[in-house]
Amino acid sequence: MSCENPFGETIYSYSRAQAIEDGVLVDLSQADSIRQHWKYPFACTSAVWAIIEEALQRPGQDVSGI
Repeated sequence: MSCENPFGETIYSYSRAQAIEDGVLVDLSQADSIRQHWKYPFACTSAVWAIIEEALQRPGQDVSGI
C-alpha cells in the first residue's frame, strides 16, 4: 500500500459506459427535457426505464411529463 493509493489495487471496476453498453443503464442525456435541466450526463437503471416505458403507453404521456 502506498500514499498514492491508500485502499490498494483496484480489484474490479465497471464503468458507466460499460453499464450503458450492457443495458444495465439507459442513457437519458439526449432527451430534450433532460438536456434543458441537467448539465451532466443523465441515466437511469433498466428497471426504472421499464416503468417509464410502461407509463408511456398511456395516452397523453411523454418522457418529459414522466
